[in-house]
Amino acid sequence: MKRAVASTVAVLLLVGVGLLAVPRADADPLNNVYVPMLLTETGGAIPSPTEVPQTLQHTPIETEVAALINTERAAHGLSPLGTNGKLIAAARGHSQDMADQCFFSHVGSDGSTLTTRLLDQGYVYRCCGEIIAAGFSDAQSVVSAWMNSSGHRAIILGDNYTELGVGYVNCSATPYGCYWTVDLASPDAD
Repeated sequence: MKRAVASTVAVLLLVGVGLLAVPRADADPLNNVYVPMLLTETGGAIPSPTEVPQTLQHTPIETEVAALINTERAAHGLSPLGTNGKLIAAARGHSQDMADQCFFSHVGSDGSTLTTRLLDQGYVYRCCGEIIAAGFSDAQSVVSAWMNSSGHRAIILGDNYTELGVGYVNCSATPYGCYWTVDLASPDAD
């Protein structure tokens, strides 16, 4: 079994863009700097889990992010991404975890990764990617920030994805306030 994982960190209002070989919660040197932040992660195929039914729908602000992402894709001649309740559950769960535990990383407080979170939701994928952000208070600003970062832009404009799920959590008691996760994937055909 092979897994491809690459991460990019873009810190707005600071130095610029850096690269992390393996995302780890304790490897983020900027944990105590409270500015809007972005991360991306991509993953390869893994084995099939047991199916878990999922019928979640996006909230209005999550719907706006999905629509803005699809507008960007259309502007580049790409097909729109459909929504998937399992991807929404994985994305929203990760945003909630980051808010509840006051951290910012692709690695969950329990050690989970994008791929394990998708499997936990019963989403069997052919390919998947994740982008996260913190500190952006509205849909337009977070999508604009992602599109102005080459790593995030590449995930959003990936032609191998067919579905997405957006997870947004606003927790004013935390340093970042707003946490965003977008999980993009294509289901496994098997």
